[in-house]
Amino acid sequence: MFRFGAASQALSEATSRLAVAEAVESERARLAREMHDSVAKTPARLALAAEALAASAKRFWYLGHLGHLGPSDPRRSVHSAH
Repeated sequence: MFRFGAASQALSEATSRLAVAEAVESERARLAREMHDSVAKTPARLALAAEALAASAKRFWYLGHLGHLGPSDPRRSVHSAH
């Protein structure tokens, strides 16, 4: 009877260690997915920000040059319509 109790305890400990190992592996996989997603999204976000900045700079450039045009200059009405 003593041997059965020792074997049962050993099996219980092995099962607990296996559960811990599986939990650790699951957490590692989750972290790896999160890191991959974060790294993958960064270039896309940078590209969108660069496009927005370029569009904004272009608009400010146009608006800045409108001040140099006279009120009756036809280019002023064309640019101010955008």
